[in-house]
Amino acid sequence: MDFEYVNTVFETYREFFKDKMLYMNLYPNYGVRITATEDERKKQWGCSSYEDYIENYCKKISLPYICFDHYPYCHNDLSMFINNLKCVKEIADKYGKQVYLVAQSSSYNKDAFLNQTKLRTQLYIALAFNVKVFMWACWCAGWWHNHIIDENGNKTGLYDDIVKVNREIKKFFKKYSDYKCGKVRILNSYIICEMENLQTGKKDAVYVVNTGSLDETEFSFKCKLKPKVYSMDKKCTVKYDKHSCKCSLYLTSGYGAIIKTIFK
Repeated sequence: MDFEYVNTVFETYREFFKDKMLYMNLYPNYGVRITATEDERKKQWGCSSYEDYIENYCKKISLPYICFDHYPYCHNDLSMFINNLKCVKEIADKYGKQVYLVAQSSSYNKDAFLNQTKLRTQLYIALAFNVKVFMWACWCAGWWHNHIIDENGNKTGLYDDIVKVNREIKKFFKKYSDYKCGKVRILNSYIICEMENLQTGKKDAVYVVNTGSLDETEFSFKCKLKPKVYSMDKKCTVKYDKHSCKCSLYLTSGYGAIIKTIFK
């Protein structure tokens, strides 16, 4: 990838279209397709590693964001999706850039359909890595199968699912936007990240996502006070034992929650 040449094109574009946004989308960590070999990926990236590919973009392209696409249900590997987000977030933080993500709504296999859980899971995971702009692919017939809008321009069943999940995450984001996610850890099926309150500067909350296949998986931790939990999961429950200071959170697969308390 000749980023220096691309940036020259961008600079020329800016001269003529000063009020227009420049958009560039990068490869995911599996390359242009999931079946790509290591040699093919290196050729696509123009370097020996995905990390170097993202760093080279940041060094040579004068855009305020890193945008990439990743379609985790083409290869049914959320760990690769999570690692992709982790890598991009770390480099974006280093260079002061925002993270944009294009995620999956259509199906690679014509006999498979993405349900609300799979759509929702991608969104809540993305929030753990400070993704600021989220886009779905594909809305209409193009790649793959089972789109949001069919080839005749009609809404499919997936349209209603997308609308419901988008509205849900928009409502959740009103609370989430009071914080900034920091250090991220993975514990079994849970993603856990520290949250800094943007008004007070205090790290008084954590954001957790249940990425597992089992509903209402338990997440346990110790805290000095019974926590306040905010989640769109109607089944989310919290059990707190003030004697042992143990707290157990039960969260449905695919959902995220903000936990505010004093941790031990």
